[in-house]
Amino acid sequence: MGLYNNRIVVKVGTSTLTNDAGKSDLRTTDRLVCVLSDIQNMGYEVVLVSSGAIAVGRNKLNMTSKPDSMRMKQAAAAVGQCSLMYLYDKFFGDYDKTVAQILLNAEDIEQEEKKENLINTFNALLEMGVIPIVNENDSVSYKEIESEDRLFVFLYTFFSYIEYINICIGSWSYFY
Repeated sequence: MGLYNNRIVVKVGTSTLTNDAGKSDLRTTDRLVCVLSDIQNMGYEVVLVSSGAIAVGRNKLNMTSKPDSMRMKQAAAAVGQCSLMYLYDKFFGDYDKTVAQILLNAEDIEQEEKKENLINTFNALLEMGVIPIVNENDSVSYKEIESEDRLFVFLYTFFSYIEYINICIGSWSYFY
């Protein structure tokens, strides 16, 4: 597989998507989406790796503390992923962008047939100008929740992306 000079993977975490009170940070999410839309408008294919489903779900479920048990983390992730995609779809739609949700677990990365299907899906979406939003399928997984950056590292190396943007919302620092 060759390098894709026009593909960018962007990783955002829970602290980017939520404010100090643990609520969804709508202003920051809108700024993030605006920047990514502009990047796509410059001719780049954008893949967004987004954490935060458990935190967003925890807020939506009015949990007063972080869930300790795996089943409560998974339940919060199931609710939070729906809310996250709703926000992404709404904000990207404001900039005339179409998004797709891709939820992965370890098997999708490790099994050759699934890996090939995954590549084909990503390529088809990117060819159509869709911005894939990727997260680990925390509602049914157990390994991935404990290491949320594993997915980003996989995508970064798997698709041979040569450009990486780390968005620090507070200072809007970028590095390539």
